[in-house]
Amino acid sequence: MTDPVVDTRPPTGHAGIVGGVAVVGAVALVVSASALSLALLGALLLTAGTVYGSGRVVGLGALAALGGVAVGAISGVGVVFLLVATAGIVVAWDAARQSLDLAETVGREADSQRALSTHTGVAAGVTSIAAGLGYGIYLVVGDGRPVGALVLLLFGGVLLAAALR
Repeated sequence: MTDPVVDTRPPTGHAGIVGGVAVVGAVALVVSASALSLALLGALLLTAGTVYGSGRVVGLGALAALGGVAVGAISGVGVVFLLVATAGIVVAWDAARQSLDLAETVGREADSQRALSTHTGVAAGVTSIAAGLGYGIYLVVGDGRPVGALVLLLFGGVLLAAALR
């Protein structure tokens, strides 16, 4: 007797959560066409990686979307919009990784929508608090500082999130 093969791709509903959050982050860059395009490409890759269960595609999507944030910073997109975009992208990346982990653990057929929604909501709350603190620090210390310093701060936050993962 053979064991049944378990489909370890995430349920299709997970891609909607990841894609929705990623698009919210990307749309914050609407004032720069090149930044928006790159961030939307990242959102598409994050969603596709979730649909097909590919961590590599998810990673490429996060990288492309964060590249959109960097292009936005260079293009002069406002600090608040950069923070919103970065927060959205980080939450989408985290949701995609959580979706892949859930699918690998319990399989595609398990009802894991609520678990992912709860995880994503908590991640969004924590990320919003971190972005608010970052913006507060920027207001206090950021007088005339280059936007590039803010971008480096944002990438540092992303690296911290990855290290904590």
